[in-house]
Amino acid sequence: MRRHLLLLALVVPAMILPAAATTFVADTNPPFNYIENGKLAGLAPEITAEMARRAQLPATFEHADWDAGYQRAQKDRDTCLLSLARVESRDKLFHWVGPIGVNRWGVFGKTDFAGKVAKVEDLRPYRIGGVTRDAKLEYLAQYAVTNISSVSDDRKNPARLNRPKDDPDRIDLWITGAFTARKMSRENGGPKLKAVYTAKDVPLYVACSTGTPRTTVKALNEALTDMKRDGTLKRITDRHLQQFAE
Repeated sequence: MRRHLLLLALVVPAMILPAAATTFVADTNPPFNYIENGKLAGLAPEITAEMARRAQLPATFEHADWDAGYQRAQKDRDTCLLSLARVESRDKLFHWVGPIGVNRWGVFGKTDFAGKVAKVEDLRPYRIGGVTRDAKLEYLAQYAVTNISSVSDDRKNPARLNRPKDDPDRIDLWITGAFTARKMSRENGGPKLKAVYTAKDVPLYVACSTGTPRTTVKALNEALTDMKRDGTLKRITDRHLQQFAE
């Protein structure tokens, strides 16, 4: 009898321990993720916080540059990255929640850019700025567009369009999210922009490490389905897109 009581004493505390908090990491990619008043804000954190609340999952949010966040979401337990395209090369690296939104990829240059870009292959002659490990660069590579210069933070790219032609850090064009490219350029020392090419509309997901329990991923996806059903997802999305409209 005493042995049974001892086993029960060992098992019950484990059963009632609170679940570990899931850490959601995001870079700066407005309107989806950005820093406001020193805190992580944006469409993706707000949607994800509401999903976690409905799923009754403890959650914390952190800001990191894209490359660091991407690596953390691969190797750290209970860690998820906001928000990224689900492409074939990434599919088995993460557990997926979503889609939580749609991003439009665009290619931008200075207003005096005179090149003609009718299809993605027409971008090959130009030096294009992007973000390290970003799916946009994988998209370009599929079409043999390989004259790429990437940085860890997309906010660094607008000013690179202004650099002298002989500067090794200069770029001719910039591939980024079309919704907020002009706002990001204005706020980060970039020029007035010309839309050169609209690449594609891409669903965005929350990517969780394979060390994140599948029960957590399932609960988040179920909460997202509920948010779609009752209109919460659309209300949050519309508010943020309107806030960042040009």
